[in-house]
Amino acid sequence: MSNADSEHTVTKSIIVAQNIDVIFHIWTAQIHVWWPTDHSLSGDPQTHVCIEAQRGGRFYERASDGVEYEWGSVVIWEPPHHLAYTWYLGSNQELPTRVDVQFTSLDDTQTRIDLNHRGSS
Repeated sequence: MSNADSEHTVTKSIIVAQNIDVIFHIWTAQIHVWWPTDHSLSGDPQTHVCIEAQRGGRFYERASDGVEYEWGSVVIWEPPHHLAYTWYLGSNQELPTRVDVQFTSLDDTQTRIDLNHRGSS
């Protein structure tokens, strides 16, 4: 990775007290529960965030009026270990960034989440 690439990369890791299957499910199927409602394209506090559970699936929000806003698309779907998606919330579809999320089971009650968000997909 060049110096310019590393300047445009966010890397975060966290250990959570839950097993890997539950954490992957919460991150993906229940994203609408934990996603901050003020981080949306619609600005609707009742917006519902969704990730379609397959490679090529959409990452989007559905506002309370039914209008959908695309945020990206799933490029890797390997439950419960790896999820990656393009991301154009804050940019556009022609210049997406890429988010890679790795889930590593530390034991039956702990999972490490490693997130890498870089400037190009």
